[in-house]
Amino acid sequence: MENKHNILKLDCSKKVRGYSSEYSSIFIEIYDDKPDECILTYLYTDESHRQNGYGKQTLSEAESIAKDLGCNTAYLKVKTDSWMHQWYLRCGYQWYKNEDKQYTWLVKSLID
Repeated sequence: MENKHNILKLDCSKKVRGYSSEYSSIFIEIYDDKPDECILTYLYTDESHRQNGYGKQTLSEAESIAKDLGCNTAYLKVKTDSWMHQWYLRCGYQWYKNEDKQYTWLVKSLID
């Protein structure tokens, strides 16, 4: 019997880069089929160091790194109606689309 799973293949691959500082971390995902776009994921700031600017600094540095890697646009997914949603809007992100009732995709141009 032929193994049908051997005929499946991934249409594109992604590169994931993790970055961290002393108090925060973030991942940048770039897919081969859209190398000028990235998805920012898992922004985390140590709970005991929140509200000190580390998250904003990490986000800004990740955007700069993504731009240096050739990305013109950054996307991220955030829980709708959360404080993080409002925080990303204040950081320059805009509504892109709703994935469902709980999560919203936001977008930001990285071009000056």
